[in-house]
Amino acid sequence: MEKQDIEFIKNDTNGIRVKNVEEFFKMFKNFIDCYIPTMIKMGITHNLTKQTLKIFKEFYLILREEDRICLEMQKNSKNLDFFDAMDILNTLDLLNEQTYEYYENLFGGIEDAVSTGDMYRATRSRKNFSTLIESDEIQSRVKQKRIELTN
Repeated sequence: MEKQDIEFIKNDTNGIRVKNVEEFFKMFKNFIDCYIPTMIKMGITHNLTKQTLKIFKEFYLILREEDRICLEMQKNSKNLDFFDAMDILNTLDLLNEQTYEYYENLFGGIEDAVSTGDMYRATRSRKNFSTLIESDEIQSRVKQKRIELTN
Protein backbone atom coordinates (compact mmCIF):
# COMPACT_ATOMS: atom_id res chain seq x y z
CA MET A 1 0.00 0.00 0.00
CA GLU A 2 1.25 3.48 -0.81
CA LYS A 3 2.23 5.90 1.92
CA GLN A 4 -0.58 8.32 1.05
CA ASP A 5 -3.13 5.49 1.32
CA ILE A 6 -1.77 4.53 4.73
CA GLU A 7 -2.01 8.16 5.88
CA PHE A 8 -5.56 8.38 4.54
CA ILE A 9 -6.59 5.30 6.52
CA LYS A 10 -4.92 6.66 9.66
CA ASN A 11 -6.65 10.04 9.22
CA ASP A 12 -10.00 8.37 8.65
CA THR A 13 -9.65 6.14 11.71
CA ASN A 14 -8.54 9.15 13.78
CA GLY A 15 -11.63 10.99 12.57
CA ILE A 16 -13.84 8.13 13.71
CA ARG A 17 -12.09 8.04 17.07
CA VAL A 18 -12.60 11.81 17.57
CA LYS A 19 -16.25 11.44 16.56
CA ASN A 20 -16.60 8.67 19.16
CA VAL A 21 -15.31 10.96 21.90
CA GLU A 22 -17.83 13.60 20.88
CA GLU A 23 -20.62 11.03 20.79
CA PHE A 24 -19.60 9.70 24.19
CA PHE A 25 -20.04 13.13 25.77
CA LYS A 26 -23.33 13.77 23.96
CA MET A 27 -24.64 10.40 25.09
CA PHE A 28 -23.31 10.98 28.61
CA LYS A 29 -25.35 14.20 28.73
CA ASN A 30 -28.41 12.25 27.51
CA PHE A 31 -27.73 9.65 30.18
CA ILE A 32 -27.47 12.24 32.98
CA ASP A 33 -30.57 14.08 31.72
CA CYS A 34 -32.42 10.77 31.82
CA TYR A 35 -30.87 9.03 34.83
CA ILE A 36 -31.28 11.78 37.44
CA PRO A 37 -35.02 12.35 36.85
CA THR A 38 -35.57 8.60 36.69
CA MET A 39 -33.70 8.09 39.94
CA ILE A 40 -35.57 10.95 41.65
CA LYS A 41 -39.02 9.99 40.41
CA MET A 42 -38.74 6.18 40.42
CA GLY A 43 -36.00 5.49 42.94
CA ILE A 44 -32.55 3.97 42.59
CA THR A 45 -33.79 0.39 42.76
CA HIS A 46 -36.50 0.79 40.11
CA ASN A 47 -36.06 -1.32 36.99
CA LEU A 48 -36.17 1.76 34.72
CA THR A 49 -33.32 3.39 36.64
CA LYS A 50 -31.25 0.23 36.28
CA GLN A 51 -32.20 -0.03 32.61
CA THR A 52 -30.97 3.53 32.00
CA LEU A 53 -27.57 2.70 33.43
CA LYS A 54 -27.42 -0.56 31.46
CA ILE A 55 -28.17 1.27 28.20
CA PHE A 56 -25.34 3.73 28.78
CA LYS A 57 -22.92 0.91 29.62
CA GLU A 58 -23.85 -0.89 26.39
CA PHE A 59 -23.25 2.25 24.35
CA TYR A 60 -19.89 2.77 26.05
CA LEU A 61 -18.82 -0.82 25.28
CA ILE A 62 -19.77 -0.32 21.63
CA LEU A 63 -17.64 2.83 21.41
CA ARG A 64 -14.72 1.02 23.05
CA GLU A 65 -14.98 -1.80 20.52
CA GLU A 66 -15.12 0.65 17.64
CA ASP A 67 -12.05 2.42 19.01
CA ARG A 68 -10.23 -0.93 19.30
CA ILE A 69 -11.05 -1.74 15.67
CA CYS A 70 -9.75 1.66 14.54
CA LEU A 71 -6.53 1.19 16.49
CA GLU A 72 -6.05 -2.27 15.00
CA MET A 73 -6.59 -0.88 11.51
CA GLN A 74 -4.07 1.88 12.15
CA LYS A 75 -1.53 -0.58 13.48
CA ASN A 76 -1.99 -2.90 10.50
CA SER A 77 -2.63 -0.28 7.82
CA LYS A 78 0.37 -1.47 5.80
CA ASN A 79 -1.14 -4.97 5.62
CA LEU A 80 -4.62 -3.90 4.50
CA ASP A 81 -5.89 -3.34 1.00
CA PHE A 82 -6.89 0.33 0.67
CA PHE A 83 -10.32 -0.35 -0.85
CA ASP A 84 -11.12 -3.09 1.66
CA ALA A 85 -10.05 -0.78 4.49
CA MET A 86 -12.22 2.04 3.17
CA ASP A 87 -15.17 -0.34 2.83
CA ILE A 88 -14.71 -1.45 6.43
CA LEU A 89 -14.43 2.16 7.64
CA ASN A 90 -17.56 3.18 5.72
CA THR A 91 -19.46 0.23 7.19
CA LEU A 92 -18.18 1.13 10.65
CA ASP A 93 -19.25 4.75 10.23
CA LEU A 94 -22.74 3.78 9.03
CA LEU A 95 -23.14 1.31 11.89
CA ASN A 96 -22.01 3.99 14.33
CA GLU A 97 -24.68 6.40 13.07
CA GLN A 98 -27.41 3.75 13.40
CA THR A 99 -26.19 2.79 16.86
CA TYR A 100 -26.02 6.38 18.11
CA GLU A 101 -29.51 7.15 16.84
CA TYR A 102 -30.90 3.95 18.38
CA TYR A 103 -29.45 4.63 21.83
CA GLU A 104 -30.40 8.30 21.70
CA ASN A 105 -34.00 7.24 20.99
CA LEU A 106 -33.89 4.78 23.91
CA PHE A 107 -32.98 7.59 26.29
CA GLY A 108 -35.69 9.77 24.74
CA GLY A 109 -38.25 7.04 25.36
CA ILE A 110 -37.20 6.72 28.99
CA GLU A 111 -37.38 10.48 29.47
CA ASP A 112 -40.90 10.48 27.99
CA ALA A 113 -41.91 7.58 30.23
CA VAL A 114 -40.68 9.34 33.35
CA SER A 115 -42.27 12.69 32.50
CA THR A 116 -45.64 11.25 31.43
CA GLY A 117 -45.81 8.19 33.66
CA ASP A 118 -46.47 5.95 30.63
CA MET A 119 -44.03 3.09 31.13
CA TYR A 120 -44.71 1.58 27.70
CA ARG A 121 -42.73 4.49 26.19
CA ALA A 122 -39.59 3.14 27.83
CA THR A 123 -39.70 -0.22 26.07
CA ARG A 124 -36.83 -1.03 23.74
CA SER A 125 -37.75 -0.77 20.12
CA ARG A 126 -36.60 -3.48 17.76
CA LYS A 127 -33.58 -2.65 15.69
CA ASN A 128 -32.75 -3.94 12.25
CA PHE A 129 -28.99 -4.11 12.77
CA SER A 130 -26.47 -5.73 15.09
CA THR A 131 -24.15 -3.55 17.13
CA LEU A 132 -20.43 -4.17 17.40
CA ILE A 133 -20.87 -6.04 20.68
CA GLU A 134 -23.65 -8.23 19.27
CA SER A 135 -21.81 -9.26 16.12
CA ASP A 136 -18.16 -9.73 15.25
CA GLU A 137 -18.66 -9.24 11.50
CA ILE A 138 -16.47 -6.13 11.20
CA GLN A 139 -13.79 -7.49 13.53
CA SER A 140 -13.67 -10.66 11.44
CA ARG A 141 -13.39 -8.66 8.22
CA VAL A 142 -10.42 -6.70 9.58
CA LYS A 143 -8.67 -9.88 10.70
CA GLN A 144 -9.48 -11.71 7.46
CA LYS A 145 -8.13 -8.91 5.25
CA ARG A 146 -4.96 -8.74 7.32
CA ILE A 147 -4.45 -12.51 7.04
CA GLU A 148 -5.11 -12.54 3.28
CA LEU A 149 -2.46 -9.90 2.63
CA THR A 150 0.21 -11.41 4.86
CA ASN A 151 -0.05 -14.85 3.21
